[in-house]
Amino acid sequence: MRVIKKIVSGFLYGIGFGVSAGLIFFFISEKMSESVWNEEIYEKLIIENHTKSSREGNVVVLGTVLNNGKESARFIQIKVDLFDESGAFVEQCSETLSGSLKPGKSRNFKVSCGGCKSSPVVEHKSYEVYIVGM
Repeated sequence: MRVIKKIVSGFLYGIGFGVSAGLIFFFISEKMSESVWNEEIYEKLIIENHTKSSREGNVVVLGTVLNNGKESARFIQIKVDLFDESGAFVEQCSETLSGSLKPGKSRNFKVSCGGCKSSPVVEHKSYEVYIVGM
């Protein structure tokens, strides 16, 4: 009987420890996620300018992004959507900026829409550039 009580007691201690450790891990990971994936940071990023050109079958969009917020932004993803003459979506390209962009600073970016001489990028009439968080 004593052995069973010790086994049950040890089992309950183990469950209590496991639940405690799990909750601590959960709250720490949530706080870390909030600091990295804060969508409000990305709303303060502004694409100051951009131009489109063709290079060897590729469409290349060059531009500058400005951090108009109060916090550094990391994992900035710049997307380019291509549209045909009727305004229908035909292709999407993206590039992620490395490092962080501090408040008040700007950085150049380049987004290449794949293709090559034998298989050029899809025909399009217009494009749109925007920023998303990863």
